[in-house]
Amino acid sequence: MSYLLLNNKVFRTQFYFRIEQDQELGSSIAKALSKVFLPPLDNVQIGINKTGFIDGGLFVVHSSGCVISAHSAGKHLTVFQGVTIGDSGEKNSEGFKNPVFGDNVTVYANAVVAGGIRIGNNVQIGAGSVVLKDVPDNCTVVGNPAYIVRLNGEKVKIKL
Repeated sequence: MSYLLLNNKVFRTQFYFRIEQDQELGSSIAKALSKVFLPPLDNVQIGINKTGFIDGGLFVVHSSGCVISAHSAGKHLTVFQGVTIGDSGEKNSEGFKNPVFGDNVTVYANAVVAGGIRIGNNVQIGAGSVVLKDVPDNCTVVGNPAYIVRLNGEKVKIKL
């Protein structure tokens, strides 16, 4: 782990995010490390609101220009370069403005996922897609505006 902290800025940024989540230990150690010794990568922003969480397995691939501001995310969220995840300015019926991700979600390069929407389990969001509506489990979405091209292993073309 110390090798990764020293040599891998993407790992370092995710490490600081994780350690800040630990209320007892986190924020003072993370602040000391990030301010004095090893600065985090500044072209990746990872944040959640006070009631949200990002479960284990967050993986940021080619981290250039990523903004990850989800309400919450399940296990194994993978995000490629240039992705923007954030709020749309309006709260949904549950009172949040940022997306909620299920388990095993991959968001490919330059996609935008915004609003108080739900992204199901086992979802792939294609490169350059703009997702502003809920996405069901077990599907692949592409396009602007995004539409479903694969659902439960079958090729389809369904508007969100």
